[in-house]
Amino acid sequence: MIQAEKKGRTIQMKEKVLVAYASQYGSTQEVAEAIAATLRESNLAVDLQPMRKVKSLAGYGAIVLGAPIYMGLLHKDMQSFLALNQEALTQQQPAIYVLGPLSIDEKELQESRAMLDKELAKFPWLAPLAVEMFGGKYNPARLNLPHRLIASLPASPLHGMPAKDLRNWAAIQNWAKSLVMKFQMASLAPCGLSRTRAGVPQSGEMEMKNATKIFTSTFGVIMALAGLEHGVGEVLQGNVAPSGVMILSWPESAFFHSLAGESAMTIIPNLLLTGILAIFFSLLLLVGSILFVQRKNGGLIMILLCIAMLLAGGGIFPPILGIIIGAVGTRINAPLPWWRRHLPLGFRRFLASLWPYSYTACIPSWFALVPGVPILCYFFGVNNPVLILGILFFALSTLLLTMFAGLAYDSERQNDSRPGRLVPAVI
Repeated sequence: MIQAEKKGRTIQMKEKVLVAYASQYGSTQEVAEAIAATLRESNLAVDLQPMRKVKSLAGYGAIVLGAPIYMGLLHKDMQSFLALNQEALTQQQPAIYVLGPLSIDEKELQESRAMLDKELAKFPWLAPLAVEMFGGKYNPARLNLPHRLIASLPASPLHGMPAKDLRNWAAIQNWAKSLVMKFQMASLAPCGLSRTRAGVPQSGEMEMKNATKIFTSTFGVIMALAGLEHGVGEVLQGNVAPSGVMILSWPESAFFHSLAGESAMTIIPNLLLTGILAIFFSLLLLVGSILFVQRKNGGLIMILLCIAMLLAGGGIFPPILGIIIGAVGTRINAPLPWWRRHLPLGFRRFLASLWPYSYTACIPSWFALVPGVPILCYFFGVNNPVLILGILFFALSTLLLTMFAGLAYDSERQNDSRPGRLVPAVI
């Protein structure tokens, strides 16, 4: 157990802190060394390594990554490191620092910030614990041949630039000290710092699964209401035995004639008991969808309740769709790497952009099916099979689109801890 003292409070971390860096001419390495030294002053065990030499992230309780930006691009070692360790870094939030600006001019600082934002946007799955940009260091005498040729071009921003060092060591040290507190907050999660995403979600992470949670909760409620309607119809049939496994919830109802009496199934040899159980399981699903779906195993419990509904008269479509919705619910507090690996970025973002529209269209489409279709038939005499099939097709299509769009939307969401303010470096 490693303990770090911070203003009278004790930080407990079972694992080491990794400070990994990518450096072209050594300036980023020197910043990494300063950060590692500051963390060690807080009694944290620190491994300091170049990114290209890091073999595994296993065993580290916290990660700090540092790299420079050259010509608007992150150092190639940083890009490779993020790509190779995507799975591990999805589970853990690294702190990131970047060296870039060679001027304190406000316009150049904003341009450097825009470059950093653009580079990090290439890794939409990345949710940093903290991001900071510091001034860089430039020494024309140490440039390699390709960089020297670029700097010699009259159009190059480096042309004629003298040696300079805009690294603000006080700001770097203060940022490193602030990480100690962030590590402390992350380590409060039940499974430790290295599993903050699998434990209690932090503020930005709570939002990350917003669409998935809303989808699961909303349509879990709709399927529960449909199950209740089936159960009421079976209770009203009284204390009689069903004719078989397949039953009709409303066989004599003129109101549900357009829906063929609402098919269901039961393994219970009594319609009254079947209806009572259907109502019971549907009520549990209703409450769970509203209050508990975001909790651990909430999606799995929804699946089990829907299976019980299916076997006890809760209809055919509602519980089957509820099982699919529950499966989506299991992803509320889990990373979504499949979407980032298999869907092109442009298509994923297009799909994510459809989420609010498909969600808005899907809800009324289901209420148009029930009770909309029975109302049209019973009160207005509209009993058009093509219209009914069209409404059903639209409801199912928008449900599937909303499901996939919500997952794509959540995979694109970023932690609120995005690149922060620039630190002007005045020596």
